[in-house]
Amino acid sequence: MPLPRAHDKNTRELCRYRQLDVQRKGVKNMHVPVDRLTELAEDLAARAAHLIWTDRLPAAARRRVEGLRGTATTISPAGLGAERLIRELLAEYRPSDAVLGHTAVTPGQVTWVVDALNGNANYLSGLPSYSVSVAAMLDDVVLAAAVVEPHSRRTWSAGLGQGARLHDRMISDSWLELGVSSTERLDVAVVSTGFSTTAATRVIGALLPHIGDIRCSGSPALDLVHVAAGWTDAHVDRGVSLRERAAGLLIAEEAGATVCQPGLDGVVLASASRIFDALLQVLDRGAAAEAEAGTSLTLTAVRPRRTA
Repeated sequence: MPLPRAHDKNTRELCRYRQLDVQRKGVKNMHVPVDRLTELAEDLAARAAHLIWTDRLPAAARRRVEGLRGTATTISPAGLGAERLIRELLAEYRPSDAVLGHTAVTPGQVTWVVDALNGNANYLSGLPSYSVSVAAMLDDVVLAAAVVEPHSRRTWSAGLGQGARLHDRMISDSWLELGVSSTERLDVAVVSTGFSTTAATRVIGALLPHIGDIRCSGSPALDLVHVAAGWTDAHVDRGVSLRERAAGLLIAEEAGATVCQPGLDGVVLASASRIFDALLQVLDRGAAAEAEAGTSLTLTAVRPRRTA
């Protein structure tokens, strides 16, 4: 499906999804305890982050002895342990819920989407940009989410229709309300993306002449919550799995970002609203150029949706 044209007057409304749209689908009428799910997501992510952080020194010792370097496919014992901990806690506190990839999911059942070590290659390489991502979904709607950065203990979280917030002990003991940047010009915007695929590099090629600067943390969940905090202005990527994106996308959107959800190819776009049209227009032109050249740009399959 072609990328929606930025000059189409309906594009912004298609991509900007508010909680009222979900409520009309019946989520509100099902009396889902979004606030309690959000608190549980925060607790699960924080406990898993603590486990991962305490394993960092043994992991560093193993790297020195064995000469290991992290890759996207390397399995980390800390990540496996953190995921096991989250599943055990969910079995205790929410035994009737499903966990994506581990238990069968039925319609109307709350399903937990867990990425216990988002940025696994960074962790194995000794870099601090990794996170724990936890989200609760009902059918295809993300209801609650939390992302925790183990080394800083920062926690970003959101509940559907309840806004997004940040807990950063270096700044305050209280929770801080999140809001995206007020940037109005794409040429000064800081945009994050990924470098892991050939398709992602095409996105970078399309963006670089038109933006202020580019970033890549190696953790899609962190990239998305950085948009929520206003630290970057947009995030564009492809090949991002549901586990990697579910929590970060809800947090970004509840902070005011305009989001285009991916189809099966995993394209993700989250942007401060004032540069969204310009950003989409650049990507649209890039897609047209790639089509003329007989290749496929990363974002030609974007479909504006508000499901995960």
